[in-house]
Amino acid sequence: MMKKIFLGLVLLLAVMSGNAQVQSLKAVNYRGAFAPAPTAMWTDGWANWDPNNTVYGTPNVTISDSIRTNTTWTKNNVYQLQGLIYVTNNATLTIEPGTVIRAIGDTSSIKNTSLVVTRGAKLYAVGTATEPIVFTSGYPAGSREPGQWGGIIILGKAPINVSGGQNYIEGIAQSAVTAYGGTDANDNSGTLKYVRCEFGGFIFQPNKEINGFTFGGVGRGTTIDYVQSSFANDDAFEWFGGTVNCSHLVSYRGVDDEFDTDNGFSGTVQFCLGVRDPNLYDATYAAASGASTSEGFESDNDANGTNRSPFTSAIFSNVTLVGPLRGNPSANNNSGKLTSEFKRCARIRRNSRLKIVNSVLMDYPSGLFIDNNFTAVSGETNGLTTDAAKNGTMIFANNLIAGTLTGRTIDWGTPWPASSQTADYPSVYAYFAKNNNDSSASTSGI
Repeated sequence: MMKKIFLGLVLLLAVMSGNAQVQSLKAVNYRGAFAPAPTAMWTDGWANWDPNNTVYGTPNVTISDSIRTNTTWTKNNVYQLQGLIYVTNNATLTIEPGTVIRAIGDTSSIKNTSLVVTRGAKLYAVGTATEPIVFTSGYPAGSREPGQWGGIIILGKAPINVSGGQNYIEGIAQSAVTAYGGTDANDNSGTLKYVRCEFGGFIFQPNKEINGFTFGGVGRGTTIDYVQSSFANDDAFEWFGGTVNCSHLVSYRGVDDEFDTDNGFSGTVQFCLGVRDPNLYDATYAAASGASTSEGFESDNDANGTNRSPFTSAIFSNVTLVGPLRGNPSANNNSGKLTSEFKRCARIRRNSRLKIVNSVLMDYPSGLFIDNNFTAVSGETNGLTTDAAKNGTMIFANNLIAGTLTGRTIDWGTPWPASSQTADYPSVYAYFAKNNNDSSASTSGI
């Protein structure tokens, strides 16, 4: 059994020998986010499963201007953010353990409230398991919901695959303080540790959203560890390029995707939990963008599936996804919306080289979808995701998919075109089987 569990990492080592990504992963002898009992769960103490009814203090300090000099927020205050707050001018914002920051950004006078750490600036938000740092809604307990403010946006100087090496974070007007990308893979934007972000995710228009946590060109000198996104009105976590390594991430009851990777993200992400609410999904939630369906993983090289480098090639290891079906799709079908708006555990598309290993993905209508659809652009060379799977630059290995609808471990619409077929991989089903993946109709005992 141990030999089988380690196969996912063995496959990675075989094709990426000496790669810094693989070396940053911790070798464990189990699938999924958590070690077997009696080992304590790493979410104990700091994660919050009922933030809507949590009573937070009344704000006594209002933050409405950009932060241009080194600043410390202390736990004896409760801060209220109003509007877009930029940490700029190479300044460092330090937040003490136990500090609460509240925000309202969905009113007629304040259209978005977010904390934006710009290139060259740093955020040191280092909480503890007993004193996490909390960013949350400014609404009273019992009246909070997704999208009541924006979220946390970190912009760095690490490589992205956009022409010219620079882009502007979506959802905010283009300017020097919204730019991200560069050439420094080791760029340091600070540390987030034991941090929660609740009820964020502001929607400007379809495909222009702020997520719970948005990382644009963030470098591997940055530390992201023990971080929870709850009730985000778009993705819980989205990476636009960059090289940052992350661990111990929780996506809880978000609206769109759990983990969204784009534009050349090439870091590692290990030990992740995603938990869905059957009543929250992108296309039909009142405040959502309506631009897509809700997935566990969504991954693109870029929006047009081009061969631009660096490729989206992040490694996700030891992930547990608990989808909306919750072991009983007929009892939780929401008049058919569950199976039409929630889609897949993992949608890997548009020439992505994403790697998912040693994980347990369950309770979505469908399992793995290797999607070759893309929007071709004149003058650009596009690639197929199935070709990346065939040649080992995209990897889905040593995972368990469980509790999907009958016959949907592999999404029924998954193409495997003739150009991608080999004797070893004549179909996506053969790819799934030959890479040590398993499936189960039931989630009982998992």
